[in-house]
Amino acid sequence: IEGITLYGTPVPLDEGFYQETNPEIRYTGTWATFTGSNLSGGAARSGAPNAEINFLVTGNAVTLYHRRDTGVSRNVEFCVIPTVGSPVCTNYNLNGSPLLDQVPITIYGLGEGTHTIRITNKDASYWLVFDAIQVH
Repeated sequence: IEGITLYGTPVPLDEGFYQETNPEIRYTGTWATFTGSNLSGGAARSGAPNAEINFLVTGNAVTLYHRRDTGVSRNVEFCVIPTVGSPVCTNYNLNGSPLLDQVPITIYGLGEGTHTIRITNKDASYWLVFDAIQVH
């Protein structure tokens, strides 16, 4: 065993803006701190296959802020896991831009209540760079 991390009961993130360092945003896999231009104070990045970000939200929409570049993930999976019903997942590509910029991706229509959000890097060859979220 390399290490054990104990977390308390997760607290849902209500309407607002949250940095990647918020303690209610949980990471699995290997992650490192990343600094660079076009980030709102830094970011978390991982090139590990199936590295995940998990958090709870209470709101109808969430905006994810990622870094887009030529060396970032071509396959990011975003899943909304409701308290009742089946997960709804979509995949998107952050790679291919010759410019370094911040890409907001907003998912609407989550419905009422609290939802688990899971973001997974499905591309083991490239980085997932996660900067912040906004709950609407």
